Amino acid sequence: MINNIKERIKEYSEMIEKYPDIKEFHIERAKLYCETGFNKEAEKFYTKAINKDKNNINSYINRLYFYIRIREMEKAISDCKAILKLSPKEETILNLKRILTGK
Repeated sequence: MINNIKERIKEYSEMIEKYPDIKEFHIERAKLYCETGFNKEAEKFYTKAINKDKNNINSYINRLYFYIRIREMEKAISDCKAILKLSPKEETILNLKRILTGK
């Protein structure tokens, strides 16, 4: 399984090299790094996806759930706030922010 993940990471690396502006490739690579426990690499690629389009809520949501998974609650709250700036009525995120902050 690990070899398969390494191969998929390599494939996404090649795709990112050819098409660096396609944020979905960065997100998928980040998910693979997360699966293998390479959290710093995962965070790096989630952030790169956000930087490709700072108005894309889905990129923030992916990183938000990653932060929750690795128990980086302050960073998760920060992403909740960023999402709510883009979409103030995003009910799921409003509820999640309330749970994370206790407010």
